[in-house]
Formats: sequence, structure tokens, C-alpha cells
Amino acid sequence: MTLRWLRLGTILLLLTGLGIAELPAKDRPPVPKFRAPPEYPMIARFLNMEGEVLVEFVVDTTGKAILARAIRSTHAVFSEPAVASVSKWIFEPSRRLGQPVQTRMQVPIIFRLEGKPQELSPEFLATDTPPRPRFLFPALYPASLLRSGVEGRVDLEFTVGIDGRPTDIRILSSTLPDFEKPALQAVSQWLFIPARKDGQLQAQNVKQQLRFLPPRAAGELPGIPQAEPRRVVAVEQLSTDEPRIVYPFEQLLANEQCVVELKLTIDAQGKRIDRQWSEEIPEPFRFAVDALIDLAAATAGPPEPAVWGTSQTRRIDFNPTSGDAEIDDASAAILKLLRLGGEAAEYPQDADLDEVLVTVKEAEPIFPSQLDDAVTGGEAEIEFFVDRSGAVRLPRIVSASEPAFGYAACQAVAAWAFSEPRQAGAPVIVRVRRTLTFARPVER
Repeated sequence: MTLRWLRLGTILLLLTGLGIAELPAKDRPPVPKFRAPPEYPMIARFLNMEGEVLVEFVVDTTGKAILARAIRSTHAVFSEPAVASVSKWIFEPSRRLGQPVQTRMQVPIIFRLEGKPQELSPEFLATDTPPRPRFLFPALYPASLLRSGVEGRVDLEFTVGIDGRPTDIRILSSTLPDFEKPALQAVSQWLFIPARKDGQLQAQNVKQQLRFLPPRAAGELPGIPQAEPRRVVAVEQLSTDEPRIVYPFEQLLANEQCVVELKLTIDAQGKRIDRQWSEEIPEPFRFAVDALIDLAAATAGPPEPAVWGTSQTRRIDFNPTSGDAEIDDASAAILKLLRLGGEAAEYPQDADLDEVLVTVKEAEPIFPSQLDDAVTGGEAEIEFFVDRSGAVRLPRIVSASEPAFGYAACQAVAAWAFSEPRQAGAPVIVRVRRTLTFARPVER
């Protein structure tokens, strides 16, 4: 199997801001003198993968290709060899009014295999082995955490298919939600030599932990914007991975704000957290706080006997721009369109997408502790937006058999994540509805 590397006639040079047909006699675009062929990645050859990378670069006044970078790639495994190849190219520099000038260009680098697909030898297949990683695309440390400099961990599970690519990638746990998206993006680009058993390639499940170590200094990463550390919003603030409180949707849409103060008391048996509100609190905010308390208690586990019967006062500020329920830029952009267009704001439904949304992270809702013992179950229908990265934004209650079920469902859905929604090949924001069911847990 041989690599058919690019000939002069097969490269499309896209000149930025330069009209070739209108150039005066002394003006001309760059003229290629030497073009190094790209090296075909060995794992891509083994897996019979072909690809294409669009590389942007600058031809300087000496004719060298500088500042090369991949701006689009069918798979990350091809990006580095494509950039390395273009960085070795030599041109006659562009000229304007007879003088050499720098020119920004783009060129597609195409990786094609010729001949029959590679056949695996009987000797290769004879040994039973698990999947073996051969291309591990690095995960990017979140820009939102550069100043805080916290270390992170994400535990994932996925299936390595017989094509050597991870599928059905799911998050098992993480120390902070900020680490989840870069972990998913990285693992989706990994490549393996598939598992073998009894002379056959086979799919196999893999569990993997990714660790995130902060850069020594944010200033060492030019071009990465510095951001405020992630605000950890919870009732107890016991750990860095406590859930964020969900702003009630209708109140957020109307920009209603509220400060909630309450006293939390863990009963003498360590089983129940009683709430004593400092004043009359509008129901939506009170239900939202209740849902957060239940989720935080379930996440933290049973309290130690030393705190049984003790009380603590907590204050939660519902303010969309600076409070404990502060919303991010992606949610704010969706909210702005909803305020302008209401229900007429155009967002596709999940049925309109190119492919069915795949859930990559899902959390079960917590049964509301404040409901009467006679209530043994129920359900809630929730509408939310899935942004272009697959993150859930702005969950709201469509209907609920009990109001508390609706708020508990919103709190759960806020932590979900999906595959990237696409329509006509392009990433989109999509409106989604899901029904969650509740059953009272059995007392032990």
C-alpha cells in the first residue's frame, strides 16, 4: 500500500485578500518551488483511514512557509503530519509593486491510500490482546480554571471497535464539570490497535482515567484568555465537585432575583435535613433550593454522627450575573433570543437533527425529601437546550405531577451531556424534551 502524495495540480491554493486576475504586471502570488510530502501516520495506515486537513500558513518575504496550523481536519491524527509537511515548503514570495510581501494562504492536504486494504497476517491475529493505544490526543486544560490552578480527574468508559476508534463514550465521574468536555473531545480522537481473541478482531470495553494538571503559569499559554476561577455554588461547599443550583427558568426569563436565607438542621438520627426559612420565599426559589439540598446530601453521603442535631445558616443569592446561580455566556445568549422572540425563537427540535442525540452523561433525579410520605412516585417533563458542544442549558418544567418533582428533574438534567447536535452537517443549538420518573427509595 502506497501513499499518493499531492502533486502540483492537486493542491488548491486559496489566497486571502488577493485578486490574482487584477494584479498589475509587477505583482504576482507565491509560486511553489519545493513541497515536502506528508508522512502517513502508521496507525491510520494500519486502520485503513484516509483523511484531509485544511492548513493555513503564511509565506514570508523569503519564501518560507511559517505559522502553519490546522484549521480543519477529518481526524486529529492527520493534523500534525500535514502541518509538519507544509512547514517545510518553499516558495518564490508574493510580490506587490515589485517588492516581496507576506501572503496568508490555505491549502488542503489530502491523505489517500491506494491498492487493496491491508490484510492482517495469521501470526498477528494469533495472539489474544486487549486494545492497545497508538494515538492519544491530549486533553486541553480548561481556560476557565487557569487562575485557580486546580488538578482534575475524569473517569470514562467507552468501547474500542474493530476499527480502532472509541464509541459510546460515557463519563463515570469527574472532580469538576469543567474537565468533562475537554476529556470527551480528547478521547473521541484516540486510536487503538483493536483487541484480538481467537484469531479475530473484536470490540471491547475500556475504562480510562484522565488527569488534568494545571500549567505552571497561565502566562505561559499565549492566546489563552484568563478567566475567573469557577464559582462553587452549593449549600455546604464541602468539596469542589458539588452541584450548581439551577435558576428557576420563568424567574430567570423575567430577570427576577432573590436572596434566600435558611437554617439547615440535621436531625438526631442523621437522616433528614430540616429547613427553616428566614422569611417568606417565593415558591420557585424555595423549590430550587430544596432540590439542590437533596442532591448535595445524596452526593456527599450520610453525615458523620458528630454533626447530628447541629444547625448551620446558609445564604443563596439568585442573581444571573453575579450570584450563586450565575449563568454562563452560552445560556445568556440563548436567553437573549428567548426574551426577544419568546416561544417563536427558532431552535430545531431533536427530531430535526442529522443523527439521534446520544447521551454521554446522565444522572438520576433525587426523590424530593420534603414530599409527604403518602407520595410514592411521580414524573416530570422537562424542556432544555443542548448547545453546540452537547452541554445542557436552561432546563425548565413543562409539567410535573408534583412541583418538587419538576425542580428535582431540572437539577438532574442540568448535569447531563449529549453528543454534538448537528443539522445539515453543522453544529446547532437544539430544543429537547425528556420525561423523568420518580420512585420513593426503599428505607433500609
